[in-house]
Amino acid sequence: MRDRALYFPYINVPNQRWLTRMLLYWDSVASIVPSEYRRRPEELAPHMQDLLAAGLVEQVFPAAYIFDVDDFDNPFINYLLERMRYRRQRGGFAPAGMRRFSRIHIEKMGGIADELVRLGVARPSTYPWYEVESWVAAAFMAYLATVLGRLPTINSTPVTNDLLSFRLLGARYPTRENSQVRAHSRAIILNHIFPNPKQPVAVVELADFKARHGDLLRRLRRTVEEKCIQLASTPDVRTRDELTRIVAEELAEQVRHVEEAMRVRWTDVVFSGLASILGAAGALSATPPDQLPARVFGGLSLAAATSQAFGIGRQRDDAFRSPLAYAAVANVRFGNRDE
Repeated sequence: MRDRALYFPYINVPNQRWLTRMLLYWDSVASIVPSEYRRRPEELAPHMQDLLAAGLVEQVFPAAYIFDVDDFDNPFINYLLERMRYRRQRGGFAPAGMRRFSRIHIEKMGGIADELVRLGVARPSTYPWYEVESWVAAAFMAYLATVLGRLPTINSTPVTNDLLSFRLLGARYPTRENSQVRAHSRAIILNHIFPNPKQPVAVVELADFKARHGDLLRRLRRTVEEKCIQLASTPDVRTRDELTRIVAEELAEQVRHVEEAMRVRWTDVVFSGLASILGAAGALSATPPDQLPARVFGGLSLAAATSQAFGIGRQRDDAFRSPLAYAAVANVRFGNRDE
């Protein structure tokens, strides 16, 4: 099971609510960044700089990896040639003046850049950038993130807030892990069990939360990933979507139960224990003291209070042992923010 996520298609991880969920769910999130930004980090977006400083986001410099990948260029070029033939048959190419382009840094493309220019789907821009037709750029970034993520030194699950990238590459060539299907199921489940604050959570708060509860996170992720693997084995799309919804709702219900158990405070335990003692004493106040067994105040009533308090404490302990405890804690911490 992979514990990290590799974000694409952009250098700067977006400062959106989606990012809050990704940072809460994965041990860390990495982004594919040209090595020149290592020397000039001030050119990154301010939010990206904060994420890097807090250790919530890491940088993956592609030049350190793609030239060591056996046959990095050909699989994507072959895929692209087939897609171009398909689009040509369907009349899917826009006139030259209406084509949309996206910028990609030369360091991310290796030897593919020259071939894209030759095929007419890219053109050199201000060095070190190339302008690549947007549908090609989306597919390439999905390909790059998938290849890098499989390297043992990176070992990360590709994630994106733009599903077009996965769809372009995965519609006809799904990965052996069926990662697109699992990503779809994972997104639905996380939408159900994680908080949804109206604004992104501050970087400092996220870093502090993960430092405190990282042990709970790993149990949650193992549970969710096991569910996603099981769901991916269902071949029928409609059936799989229905099962995913059911699983998500069941997990959300379990999270709510864990939240309720966690909300019991120590003051509630003390108060309930004290009430038991006072209640027992009040009920016995009419009885002459010399007729009371010695064990009543020292034994039965106090034992009942202690038992009750112990039961509540055990309930909280059980809640924290739940695989869903991390999601429950996150909801308690971040879930009620309206600002």
